[in-house]
Amino acid sequence: GAQGQRAVAMLAGLIGQVDAPGTLILPERAGPKYFTGPPSGRPRVDGKGTKYPFGHSSGVYVEARDAMISGQPYQPRAAVFVFQNFVHSVPNLRRNLDALNRLELVVAVDTHLSETAMMADYVIPGTMFLERWDLYPQWVTFPAVSIRQPVVAPLFGQRAEYEFVQDLALRLGLTINGGQYPFNAPYTQYLDDALRAGIGIGLTELKSLPGATWVPQNYSPRYNKYVAGGFNTPSGKFEFYSQQMADKGVNPLPEYVPAQDGPTAAYPFHVINWKEALHTHSRTMNNRWLMELHGENELWINASAAGALGIRDGDMVWVENQYARARAKARVTNRIHPNVVGMTHGFGHTGLGPVAVGKGINDTQFIPGKADPVSGMAALKDGAVRVYK
Repeated sequence: GAQGQRAVAMLAGLIGQVDAPGTLILPERAGPKYFTGPPSGRPRVDGKGTKYPFGHSSGVYVEARDAMISGQPYQPRAAVFVFQNFVHSVPNLRRNLDALNRLELVVAVDTHLSETAMMADYVIPGTMFLERWDLYPQWVTFPAVSIRQPVVAPLFGQRAEYEFVQDLALRLGLTINGGQYPFNAPYTQYLDDALRAGIGIGLTELKSLPGATWVPQNYSPRYNKYVAGGFNTPSGKFEFYSQQMADKGVNPLPEYVPAQDGPTAAYPFHVINWKEALHTHSRTMNNRWLMELHGENELWINASAAGALGIRDGDMVWVENQYARARAKARVTNRIHPNVVGMTHGFGHTGLGPVAVGKGINDTQFIPGKADPVSGMAALKDGAVRVYK
């Protein structure tokens, strides 16, 4: 959670391992912000900025999901998912399905018929990476801007999701307050204007550069930037004690809080998950080439724990708690704690495509689906299960 991440960052700060070669780098972010529309007059349904004053920029998914069920702070009526497999990826599968069933309208934009798309009233076909434009700025050890450009027209005449939104806005007769950006402008014009405002060259010039990537001339990474400019904190210092957090009622120092849904007599194993480099989230399990390399996940269980349960490597076992029950192939190993079982995230699909369906086990179905109290991010390591043959 957020406090755990703060503790790691503080250790780096304590020993001086910040913004130096081989350490945590302070990114140099510059350039224009994305064009935005007028703010909504209603409070956010996910509690970001209120219940979660330090909520993550991507939003508080589980809180938004719970609002669909509880109707608090108000009842959402519709949801649009753009390349997000909400049903499969957000913890607590049962609550995800319950939430979508309470909405009047569900729209999914995707390139695959995912579990979420299967629940949608409307499925808008998306574009693959070879069929679309995208802008990629980077700011880690050096600033760079690259462009993804289509090499083929969309095979089925579909529109990218940003073009779909533009088309929908035009059909509805919508305008942007103050004419900040016209809905009828081609997306390439948006890219060209954003590039010129940010790095001083347009789309045509960027495309002509090697790799269609811009980097500053004669640039070398700058380290120890905080010496001249300070840190991005109210004091300008590396803050171990955060007055900002104290003012919002959050512990200003990292604290250890035991898992709310940890092991019990009924469910003695702490269940965790992780990601591996061969796959991206839960999105690539219908790619037959990647699945040839890593075609299913297994349930990792410690050798001593497995021996006590009569489980051998490769056995099919049941994984169960109050939220779900499913079969998995056991991987008996000494590389996991005796009180912990775990699996790679993203497998166990019931949708997405014929290559993905039925391969492995879905890890998120066993997780209660609560939010980190500081950041609002889903608590993905907070759950317990029992394992048996």
